[in-house]
Amino acid sequence: MRTWVLLGDIAADLPEALFVGGGVAVLLGAAAVHLVGDEERAAAGWGFFAFALGFFGVFDLESSLTIVAVFSLVLAGIALQVSQRIEDRL
Repeated sequence: MRTWVLLGDIAADLPEALFVGGGVAVLLGAAAVHLVGDEERAAAGWGFFAFALGFFGVFDLESSLTIVAVFSLVLAGIALQVSQRIEDRL
C-alpha cells in the first residue's frame, strides 16, 4: 500500500493533503496490525510515525520548532519499536 501511495504521487502529482493522508492511513494500518498481534509498543511507535507525518503535512517545515517536533516524534516511534523488539527477545 505504501508503494502505491508513492507511485501515485510520482505518476499523478498528488496534492500534499492526499499524499500525507494516504501515508498516515498506511502507517495507522501498520499500527493496527501490530496491535492485533499483541505488540502495543510497536503499534504506538507506528502511531508516532503517523503523527509525525501528519504534523509534517500540516505545519511549515521552515520553522525550527516544526523540525524539532517531527524529529522528536520519529525518535519516540523508533524508541517504542526498539523497546518492543528487546522485550520480544527476552
